[in-house]
Amino acid sequence: MAAAIKQFGPAGALFVQEGNLKRAVSILVGDGSYPTGGYSIPPNTWGAFGMLNVFGMDCIGSNLVASVRGCIWDNVANKLILMAPSGAEVANATPLTALQLIIEVWGR
Repeated sequence: MAAAIKQFGPAGALFVQEGNLKRAVSILVGDGSYPTGGYSIPPNTWGAFGMLNVFGMDCIGSNLVASVRGCIWDNVANKLILMAPSGAEVANATPLTALQLIIEVWGR
């Protein structure tokens, strides 16, 4: 099973366009086995809003699952890497079913 992207709020993702830059806020829901290297997120995940390329992503809130304290977006591999409190990547196969991470995404 892979992590899922849920829309933020009752009306869908919070989405804003600022000139040529688009921004969306969504919720990433963890799964039962975190993969080494991060969760793959296709660049067209927010395609319904016209955002076909993701330039950056940031974690702006979470329910503070003990094993996750932040994230890094790998824009080459299109992966969201989750960071442990130690500063290292979350260990492979860590169960994150309770994780709900609010992410802010920038792209075009």
